[in-house]
Amino acid sequence: MVEFSSGPSQHLGRWIEAYDRAGIDPALPPPARVRRIADAAAYTLSSDLPRAVESLRALAPEAPGPAERVFREASLPSLPSAPIQLDPMLWAGVARMGWFLGWSPDAESARGARRRARIARHKLSALATTHGSVMLVGHGLMNALIAWELRRAGWRGPLWASGSYWSAAVYRKSAT
Repeated sequence: MVEFSSGPSQHLGRWIEAYDRAGIDPALPPPARVRRIADAAAYTLSSDLPRAVESLRALAPEAPGPAERVFREASLPSLPSAPIQLDPMLWAGVARMGWFLGWSPDAESARGARRRARIARHKLSALATTHGSVMLVGHGLMNALIAWELRRAGWRGPLWASGSYWSAAVYRKSAT
């Protein structure tokens, strides 16, 4: 578990790197509902960021699937220097708002992340066709973008995938 204190906007990149490297909190094991989903999945895979890989190992220790960059969280842009100190989550919120508004000088753009979510949807659809059921361990915003793409392609499931820890959403291909 990583603890962060308030700091200047220039520290956002360091905070994100530390968060991405941090492992999962052993005091917060996967809930039973998520374990049941993992147990029922014929194929598992994850984002290539360490937290997702470790989460997948916790859910599928016998057969963790591949870790792929296409499922990685949409990155945050760095922020211009600001003379105030804020909580890292506030800085991340500011950066994400800017990102949605087109600010992405050193990060993947919102348009690029949506394009990547379409690629991820195609990959997941193909895997579901091959294996029947697939479990992806990913990250909040990218999961939401992928969910939106799945629904757009005729899959049924929650309108909004939760971004909270150990949340899970199930999507099923509609009969055509």
